[in-house]
Amino acid sequence: MTIFNSSLCFQGYTLRAIQPALAERLMALASKDKTSLNSCVLRLECYLQITNQKLNLLELTRVSGFKKLQGFVAAMYSDRFSRVDSNPWTTLLNFRKAITSISGDSTRFPDVPILTSTSKLDDDFVSTLTEFENRKLNQDRVVFWKGWISKNLYDEQTHFPLWRMHERYGHKHTSDFYSVCNDWFRSRRSQRVPLVAEFANYLADRETLTDFQCSSSVGNLFQDFFIHIIDVSYASENKLSSALTIWRVFSDFLDAHVFEKLWAAPLPALPKPPVKKLLGSETNITKTNKGVDVKHTLITRVPLEVTDSQAKELLFKDISGEADTLMLWARQERLDARVRLDRRAELAKKGVVNSISDFKGRYSGLPFRTSRDNPDHLHHAAATFEAYGLVRHANRIYPSPLHQTVWELGLPTPYLLLAHATILVRNHPVITSAFLEHLDLFDINGDQTGLVQTDAGWYLVGRKLRKGSKKAEQQILLSDESLSVILDVIEMTKPLRSLLKDQKNKLWRRLFLSITSMGASPKGWNPSACASHHVEWMSDRLQQVTGASSEIAGDLAKRFSLKRLRASAAVMIFLETGSVERMARALGHDEYRATLLDHYLPKPLQAFFSERWIRLFQTGLICVALKNSPFILLATDFATIEQLDEFLENHALRSMPSQLGIHDKQNNKQDPKQVIFGIEVGILTILISLQNAVAKASRAPCGRAVRWARIADRLIPHLETQTEQPEFVTMLMQARLHADSSKVEALIYG
Repeated sequence: MTIFNSSLCFQGYTLRAIQPALAERLMALASKDKTSLNSCVLRLECYLQITNQKLNLLELTRVSGFKKLQGFVAAMYSDRFSRVDSNPWTTLLNFRKAITSISGDSTRFPDVPILTSTSKLDDDFVSTLTEFENRKLNQDRVVFWKGWISKNLYDEQTHFPLWRMHERYGHKHTSDFYSVCNDWFRSRRSQRVPLVAEFANYLADRETLTDFQCSSSVGNLFQDFFIHIIDVSYASENKLSSALTIWRVFSDFLDAHVFEKLWAAPLPALPKPPVKKLLGSETNITKTNKGVDVKHTLITRVPLEVTDSQAKELLFKDISGEADTLMLWARQERLDARVRLDRRAELAKKGVVNSISDFKGRYSGLPFRTSRDNPDHLHHAAATFEAYGLVRHANRIYPSPLHQTVWELGLPTPYLLLAHATILVRNHPVITSAFLEHLDLFDINGDQTGLVQTDAGWYLVGRKLRKGSKKAEQQILLSDESLSVILDVIEMTKPLRSLLKDQKNKLWRRLFLSITSMGASPKGWNPSACASHHVEWMSDRLQQVTGASSEIAGDLAKRFSLKRLRASAAVMIFLETGSVERMARALGHDEYRATLLDHYLPKPLQAFFSERWIRLFQTGLICVALKNSPFILLATDFATIEQLDEFLENHALRSMPSQLGIHDKQNNKQDPKQVIFGIEVGILTILISLQNAVAKASRAPCGRAVRWARIADRLIPHLETQTEQPEFVTMLMQARLHADSSKVEALIYG
């Protein structure tokens, strides 16, 4: 293990070996710079401490300072000291720029080699590198700068920032505490141990030192820390229930790994207030900018209180409309990616490989071949990729910016994978973000197990560990579109998988692999983290693909996540079928829960749907023949969809005629299991006209128009089957003769 392994373990570290005046200048530059400068400053601090040196501002213009920086540059190329994701040359260039801006003289910073092979390095540089590797180092500082890193069951890293605890309580207490954190973390799928960073900082800030072998001292510590956590939660406007839930996880960790094993059991005992379990109807409630309470489990924000008019728009337009817009974007991204992927091989045939040996060639033509001013720069980039693939010195042989080149060569960026995953989740709501993140295409023996063909079709096979070890395996029968998406992902990730396999990195088995830049290392894909950073990029892409305004596209991108899309897809199944059981099965639930729908739709919206829509088609239909003019469509001049909607509500849906005698005898009221339609030629003419207009709509119709069109979709076939009442068929024939979609097409968009 190298000496310096993570800058995340030392966030906020106060520089000591780098003297105050220089430290202030460097950190000021680092705060404005979005490159790796901050990490490089910490590496310099580490180097100086382990070699028992200091560096001040005046030395930057002296030989002594030059020698120290020269030693640091050499150490950056040593496996003993530190490794960075890309060639040290890239990282050190940013640092050199910072030092030069402070000293005002670029000659005061030693040369930085481009290549890492010692056989091609300058003899003086090799001598300096060898000197560092053989140097006796300050072991106390070496131990400190190794940091505190752990890996979970998925081989994912977390970084414990324990440097302040180390400075206050010393190596042994910090090492022991890190050890129990590591034991807890590596046995779980979690991505962090909750509250550890907060506790370590609180412990370091506390005026009095804690005696960890004294029960009362430990008890007072955690009583105070509990109060601190609650105060911070309120200050940051987090919900109390969320803070208490996190506290319970932390306290369980302490009980299992710390108390009576590492530290004394606390007196008074650890606070464990009961955590209120929120009902589904109480979750994901937020306020809009206008102060309206909304439920935000779906892509679409749903107000907690709705009018009938709002309910129709939400249920029959907005929820499905926004999901359809996202699918339009995702499908176009996938098609474009496929074009770029296929194009790469063709471009490569016409390009020149940008060779590593061209680095030192003055007239090699490399600068022009990598310049975007060169119309054939992408041909050369494709040829270079076919020859070298992903390399550390990418910035020397590929066009800049490197993230753009990744996109142009059809490689899987995190955002591009988000589009592919959107299609999968929309088609199969059973798929969760965690399922995709940890889905292995190959097993440990190299056999393909994640995508399997059977007589029934192709299955995506993964694990949903929340269901328990015995029920964890999930087999998802893929649609034709979803299978094509998976095959595209496999082909896009092939170069990344090959590199990871050569590096003996376990991630090579994953289906979803991503890369952000030509010089970066391939990584596993985290859908949740990706969605939280996608907003600006996705907004631009939505505008390009769908033609939406910047405001609409930005708002939709901000609300989008795979989790919300999955919820929207599930609710759409409910809206199409009226069955919560079908919805539960689509989500992959083992059993139906009566409260399931409460997680997704507010009660008023559920009530409207149940009372005014499902009852139309899940209960008996009684159709009453009434007389009316077949020319009602011509005679009635509807100016808005609101007028048309109100007319149909008042005339198409009828109260139960008393002469029919169909009542609930017990309560002497109309039977709630029956719905009455007033069937007349004029009403049918309007319904058929609406049905045809919605079917031919050039853009998304409003929810009220869709609702009546769907009523017509179900009502008309029902009437055609009523052989005992042939007058219905006759009325339908007349209505079809008089129907005219052009009379209502201007109204259907709201």
